[in-house]
Parts: sequence; structure tokens; C-alpha cells
Amino acid sequence: HQASTSSASPAPTFGVANQVAILTAMLNERETALEAANNRSNALMSELAASRSETSLCRQKAEELATALSVSCERTHSVMRLVESNNQSHKIEMKRLKDD
Repeated sequence: HQASTSSASPAPTFGVANQVAILTAMLNERETALEAANNRSNALMSELAASRSETSLCRQKAEELATALSVSCERTHSVMRLVESNNQSHKIEMKRLKDD
């Protein structure tokens, strides 16, 4: 009876060892996949940070351009008023010369 127990014993041990090896391999695969996903996540976070920085610079540049455009428009209107005033003076002068 003792001999049959000892001969039956290695089979379950081998089965358990085999299952442990399979589970260990699966866990290693999952760990590798998680590590890859984590690396990708970190890369995306870096991209996002760079994109935010670039967006901030673009917004700043847009504000500077809007200010410059506003100043340019004010100057243009000022020049247009001077030209109109000059035209009126010219018309008055031409009328005066014609009347003389």
C-alpha cells in the first residue's frame, strides 16, 4: 500500500508544477503587457504636456497678433481721417481759387 502511494505521488506534483509554470508564464505576459501599456501611457503624457506648451505659446502669439492688428487698424483709421480732412481742405481751396 505504501508503494502505490509513492508511485501515485509524482503525477499530481507534476500536474501542480505544470499549472504553476503555466500561470507564471501568463502572469509574466500580463506584466510585460502592463509595462508596455504604462510606457505608452507615459509617452502620451509627455506628448500631451508638449502639446499644452505649444498651445500656450500659440495662444500667446495670437494675443500679440491681435494687439498688433488692433494698433494697425487704429493707425489706418487715423490716416483715413487725415486724408479725408486733407480732401476737404483741398476742395475748399479749389473752390476758393475757382471763385477768385
